[in-house]
Amino acid sequence: MGWFDDTRGMRDKQQKRQTPILFLVTAPLVVRDAALSDVEDLKRINNAKASAVHRDRIRDAHESYIRYLVLEQRGTISGYCVLVFRRPPSWSDTADGEHLPQVVDLYIEPEQRERGLGTFFLRQLESIVVNAGKNRLFIAVDPVGNPRAHALYLRLGYAPLEREPHRVHWHFVDSDGESHEGCDWSLTLRSSNLST
Repeated sequence: MGWFDDTRGMRDKQQKRQTPILFLVTAPLVVRDAALSDVEDLKRINNAKASAVHRDRIRDAHESYIRYLVLEQRGTISGYCVLVFRRPPSWSDTADGEHLPQVVDLYIEPEQRERGLGTFFLRQLESIVVNAGKNRLFIAVDPVGNPRAHALYLRLGYAPLEREPHRVHWHFVDSDGESHEGCDWSLTLRSSNLST
């Protein structure tokens, strides 16, 4: 077992805490903006997402609403995430300006989970948010359908804004004209104050 030294936001060294992690990331990791040339790899790691959804996210990132980021390990995409600074007009909740910036759809390839990639990715997202002049980050998670992600976010210091999860109904049509809709449990979590 290794130790991740988490001193972000601590006022003095006596407040420093050490958080145990079970696996250490050994390969060089890179977080970068997704490109159209990544669409097939993005589809490979999560076949549930249509290619048009990935293309639309890349388009929205070029229009400065979001950052669509990939996590690369040895040149291979292992995960992706949408970092929302302003909801795009094509989203069903476009008028909602609350809880931004927000992490949406953080996804790590199943074979790569439990190796510290999610922690690394989230810490990189926090750095991007701080560099954008923000001091908070929000995450919406389905604690019922994704208890492991929920536990990770709590372990990393994110606190729930609500006592209980609520149902969120969503719907959108992608650029290929395909309709996507669903209903998920959602709980919004907020980071502690990120250092600037």
